[in-house]
Amino acid sequence: MPSPQRGQVLKQPSGWAYRYRDAEGRRQQHGRFTTRREAVEKLEAALREVRNGPARRELTVAELCEEFLAQHVCEPNSMTTLRARLRYLERDLARSASTA
Repeated sequence: MPSPQRGQVLKQPSGWAYRYRDAEGRRQQHGRFTTRREAVEKLEAALREVRNGPARRELTVAELCEEFLAQHVCEPNSMTTLRARLRYLERDLARSASTA
């Protein structure tokens, strides 16, 4: 297993910069930060994205159910049953959220 990506922070004539290798192994470099701390924070954010993948947007339960159903492969009768059960889930979660 390869070692975790650490990246590098550098002092340049135009200010501070950082560089790292992206998920495809290409070197990325970004610069012109006024402080070293700012460059370190941006490097850490970039490395988090490389390690964890791009951030996913937050989904509502209804959106998550629709995405699941769009990807799920089954017989039409099973899909009808699944949709009905997911409607119960959506309804119950909406009800519990409104009472919380």
